Amino acid sequence: MNLAVRLIGAVPLTLVALLAAGALIHDGVPTHAPPIVRMQRVETVDQLAAYVGDKGTKERAMERHRLYADFGFIAFYLAFFITLAVLLAKRDPAWATWLAVCASLTAAAAAINDVVENLATLKVLRTPLSGTTQAMIDSMRTATSAKFTLIAITLCLLSALFSGARPRIVTAFAVLWPAVALLGLIAVWWLPLLPAFFLIDLGVLFATCVLFAVSPSTFLTGY
Repeated sequence: MNLAVRLIGAVPLTLVALLAAGALIHDGVPTHAPPIVRMQRVETVDQLAAYVGDKGTKERAMERHRLYADFGFIAFYLAFFITLAVLLAKRDPAWATWLAVCASLTAAAAAINDVVENLATLKVLRTPLSGTTQAMIDSMRTATSAKFTLIAITLCLLSALFSGARPRIVTAFAVLWPAVALLGLIAVWWLPLLPAFFLIDLGVLFATCVLFAVSPSTFLTGY
């Protein structure tokens, strides 16, 4: 079990390191990245124009490239969440198995909505402002709201990984995961919080991977 937990943490960390290294050496990377979750905060056609301009702008091209890469990220986080759900199912079957099944379903639903969101966003980015309707913007927003809501629910369900009489650092994660989930639910309704939720969520998941990779025995104490 120690080795399995260590791998669950080490594999994502390795992939992140490789992606970061690739970004640093890739000649085609733009000198400045677009603001975090910029398109996911668009609510009107006027906001779209302010963020990325009209069809053919460099900003739109950058957003399209980001979305193409995001399809790979979707597959990655879905696999990661399902792996954590399998790990959760190893706990007391009286309750953990059902939570694991629910977490797998919400993670899959989040990934599906993420794909729908990306496809809707790509359609908007390929359409001139004159042809962009509010309905097209709303389709992006609906998928975005569903995605982040389902991710938040998944985080809350998977926080059961850290419950019980455990070492203090593990108990800290039992508090952090639901707290981040709550922040995500609030961010769905108050969009300015989305960047903060995105960064904090990634930070907590990164810290979790570090715990798993560096000290799996600590995580497994009381498991």
